[in-house]
Amino acid sequence: MKNFFQLFIVITTLINTSVFSQVVIDDAYINAGETVTLTADTEWILEGYVFVESGAVLNIEPGTVIKAKPGSVSSPNGPTALIIAKGGKIFANGTPDKPIIFTAEADDINDLTDLPLDRSGLWGGVIILGNAGINVTGGEEAI
Repeated sequence: MKNFFQLFIVITTLINTSVFSQVVIDDAYINAGETVTLTADTEWILEGYVFVESGAVLNIEPGTVIKAKPGSVSSPNGPTALIIAKGGKIFANGTPDKPIIFTAEADDINDLTDLPLDRSGLWGGVIILGNAGINVTGGEEAI
């Protein structure tokens, strides 16, 4: 009986303890020629502009949560955004049971009422830069 209660305490502790670690990612995290995988057992925090450089590959596992710190143009690291540069690659295939979630750092994904549904501007989003020209002289422009 004593072993049963010890096992019960261990299981209860594991259930009530967050198993997620947090890792802050800045622009130095993903460099040209590297392959980086963001795993579902970690909560990833973006800070500033985070570029997936040309020649780099970013893999994101199903069920991964990626949060972005608030920022603005006047912030030291700029507004927070994940930017896939020309020649960079991203593979992010979530599933209905394990979606990949991109959200603001302030968002508690387990509380649907913590942020208003129409709240915007908390971070810059995901930007994918391609090789197609745009309608400006020279066909390219800074983001």
